[in-house]
Amino acid sequence: MTKARVLFSIVLVLTSTTIGYSQSKLTQKQIKNRNYQEVIGGKYDSADTLTNPDTYAMYPEGMNGIRKHISERLIYPRNAYKNNIQGRVVVRFVVEKNGEIGEIEVVRSVDPELDAEAIRVIKKLKVWVPAYKDGKPVRVEYMFPFNFQF
Repeated sequence: MTKARVLFSIVLVLTSTTIGYSQSKLTQKQIKNRNYQEVIGGKYDSADTLTNPDTYAMYPEGMNGIRKHISERLIYPRNAYKNNIQGRVVVRFVVEKNGEIGEIEVVRSVDPELDAEAIRVIKKLKVWVPAYKDGKPVRVEYMFPFNFQF
């Protein structure tokens, strides 16, 4: 590949990324100041959701920011704790084209109270910068495990 072609590819990716992020609810300055980083998503085969976007959705501090969010907000449900209920809940959700969370569902359940707590914490995630494909925002699926143990 020639230098000119490589340079053109880099400029094209940077331009489409910048144009795409400008469609986000956040400004470029907010994205930079809040240290938004890409979070690699899972596979989601639907007519309006891409499996392999050019850039994945971004969250403040990436995966570390999500882990921090969960650890600061997760509350062990009192009845589950009292009844010694432990386990791993897996929650699936979609980061929508506008950066909001949608289609939250439990794909691996342990107990209704633990499931509800995992959903509550996911709903409180900050706004994301959506994923992009060809300069347009696309939906991307994510799955997160919640380990409830004491």
